Amino acid sequence: MHRIISEIGGDMIAIAAIVMGIGFAMFSLYLHSRRKREFLQMHHAERMAAIEKGIELPPVPPQFFQDTPVGLGGYAFCRRRSGVGTLLVGVAIMVALWEQGGNGYWWGLVVIAVGVGRIIDGTFAARYDRPRAADSSGPDGRPGSGLPGNR
Repeated sequence: MHRIISEIGGDMIAIAAIVMGIGFAMFSLYLHSRRKREFLQMHHAERMAAIEKGIELPPVPPQFFQDTPVGLGGYAFCRRRSGVGTLLVGVAIMVALWEQGGNGYWWGLVVIAVGVGRIIDGTFAARYDRPRAADSSGPDGRPGSGLPGNR
């Protein structure tokens, strides 16, 4: 009887983890879209008030519409940070399985490899995120239109 309850309890923990993980992802997407909508509404109201007063407004920078916050380092910073976290989780898995005995601890190398890959990806992405000295505007004057693939 105790074994059946133990098996059901283990299954319920797995089901609860999956449901809560999906629920957390959905809730974070909802909060992100709500925050973005409110920010855009506030910006629009400010611009309309300035136009009514006759104040000349500068054009909106393209970074205004990006999803990644510019002050935090963007994509490269997030990839390196998640890579370090994944690497440490892989090391923890290896140590925990090694302490239990057997040869199963080698599976921690898979998680470590994912973490190292994210760190490398973030490092290479940081090289391309840096602003260039030359103007990247294209022949029509729009920023980024001179890049290959944007023609």
